[in-house]
Amino acid sequence: MKRQLTLSLFIVASLSAAGFISYQLWKPAEVIEPGYVLQKQIRYSFELKNTSADFIKESTFKAFAPVRQTASQKVVGLSASLPFELALDEHGNQLMSFTVTALSPYGTKVVVITANLLLSELPNAFSSDEAVYLQDGPGFSLDHQQIVARAETLLRSSALASGKLTTDWVNSHIEYSGFDPKDRGAQYAMENARGDCTEFSYLTASLLRRQGFPSRVIGGFVLDNSDAVLRASDYHNWAELMSEDRWILADAQKDVFNENYANYIAFRVIEKNALSMSNSHRFLAFDPRLDVMMN
Repeated sequence: MKRQLTLSLFIVASLSAAGFISYQLWKPAEVIEPGYVLQKQIRYSFELKNTSADFIKESTFKAFAPVRQTASQKVVGLSASLPFELALDEHGNQLMSFTVTALSPYGTKVVVITANLLLSELPNAFSSDEAVYLQDGPGFSLDHQQIVARAETLLRSSALASGKLTTDWVNSHIEYSGFDPKDRGAQYAMENARGDCTEFSYLTASLLRRQGFPSRVIGGFVLDNSDAVLRASDYHNWAELMSEDRWILADAQKDVFNENYANYIAFRVIEKNALSMSNSHRFLAFDPRLDVMMN
């Protein structure tokens, strides 16, 4: 596992009049963002509830921020209603750590997070270590007999052709079974022909990796153009594949391929060596007396 990085040397923290802690990613004024032509501000919040009769002097809470940069998004600002520390991994995943203090018995506290993004309508060229996204790992099952056989029938001469055919096949052969908190992976989807968005995305990425095309699973939110507030119900998993240095969107569950990029906000590149948390990969409360809900 590669060493996780912290952003402390690249962050300037400040207090706004509203009491928010924020950072702005360092960027020379003369640098233009080619390809990232759309601006969007998103906001999401968590309610932290003390479920005990104890006074909680101090506790820790973590939440993902949007992936720092992908082929179709770039984070240029991040703020929150509580101070935070930020960790960054090799995939661009960003994990915010909050220290919550003085939470009264059965009391609640709300953490509000705001992210300023630059988005693109089409994927930009984006350098990645392709070998990482060809490996087997949790959820993929690249050597499963049925996955091997099916991958051979879907293989075409280009990543785009194989990606479209594979996405269409998964969409038509796997039944959406509704949300399941368990991540059952590609093997479950292949053997049972059913699953939620997680199984759709793992099976799509597994078939593509088996064909020799770098692919990965993304966790995040799918929004309409007008949406600015994230809701827990918008959380979604999808797949991406590499084609000519560009990550191509392949969402078999929603039947979307290589389009609607500005509607997909990536919050986590899901890999075995990535920053991770429990509870559907969204947030984590260390104190067992603390209940956390995304608003």
